[in-house]
Amino acid sequence: MSLPTADLAVTAVSDPPAAAAPGASFVLTDTTQNVGPTVVGATSTRYVLSVDTVRSANDIVIGARGIGALGPGVPSTGSAPATIPAGTASGTYFLLACADDTNQIIEASETNNCLAAAGTITIGP
Repeated sequence: MSLPTADLAVTAVSDPPAAAAPGASFVLTDTTQNVGPTVVGATSTRYVLSVDTVRSANDIVIGARGIGALGPGVPSTGSAPATIPAGTASGTYFLLACADDTNQIIEASETNNCLAAAGTITIGP
């Protein structure tokens, strides 16, 4: 039995605004790359707010960008809108961009799918 060779990684993500209120929208940009040796089918990269730099089930999804099929080594750079959901608790959050966040692709490594932006975002009224 051979291991899957598809592999997606987020290699860059723009910083969120320093502060925003629930309901605010802004645009994020990321680069998602096929770092594996085989073609990867269409998927999406989701943007989430997290209390740390690790993707977990309680993170808050704020947007997504569709990505077409990618050949080996091919990057996809694009932008998509993100919106802070109403009711988001006040606090400081990390912004993560996570490739194939809905697990549509079986990958050689799932540990390289997310990347945290360098800056954080403070949510408040």
